[in-house]
Amino acid sequence: MNLILTLALFVAFIFLLIQGIILANKYGWFKLENTPLLVILALVYEMFVLFIGRWVGEGGLLEGLNYVRFWLHALVTPLLILFSWKSLYRASFHWVKTAWLKMVVILLTIALICYELVTGVLGIKLEPKWEAEILFYENATEQKFPLMISVIFAVIVITGFLLWRKQRWPWLLMGVSVMLIGSLTTNWLNLSMFMNVFEWILLFSLLCTKKFQDQLHNI
Repeated sequence: MNLILTLALFVAFIFLLIQGIILANKYGWFKLENTPLLVILALVYEMFVLFIGRWVGEGGLLEGLNYVRFWLHALVTPLLILFSWKSLYRASFHWVKTAWLKMVVILLTIALICYELVTGVLGIKLEPKWEAEILFYENATEQKFPLMISVIFAVIVITGFLLWRKQRWPWLLMGVSVMLIGSLTTNWLNLSMFMNVFEWILLFSLLCTKKFQDQLHNI
């Protein structure tokens, strides 16, 4: 079951990536609202590594491929802070455009990247794990409080609520709410593979938000 789910998610994330590329080609590439593309690309890579793990087998190659997963997670996930800020900017919240808040957003993003690199990447010990039909390497060190993810969730929740109130756009808030409920449920039931399903839902809501704002105004 997990092997089929991983393949399905690999295809599903490629679909999101293609949709994001189409939007970027139409409305412009070098914009902060395109940062979810990097997160989607990282998840395409993750699903690929998880899918091929059983055939690669235990060893240095698979361990190295999985190590890259942790690097990508630390480097690109905090960029969703920038996406959230730009979404509020495009919704014409004037306080978002102040110089001090821009600096806070940049520093927060850098701080989260550095924190995750130090605590979640550098010096970690990976060990192989079978989960149903999937072979991958996981962090064997003591699990810490997910500070980076918690901060990002909080920012997206606030962003989704404000966009709902200002632009009558509820889908970002709904997407992150489903992600939060799903993550709590999968952790409780120890069904970690299904976490990626809820990540897909969140990223889908991010792309839908981008498309909605692109169609309103291309700024």
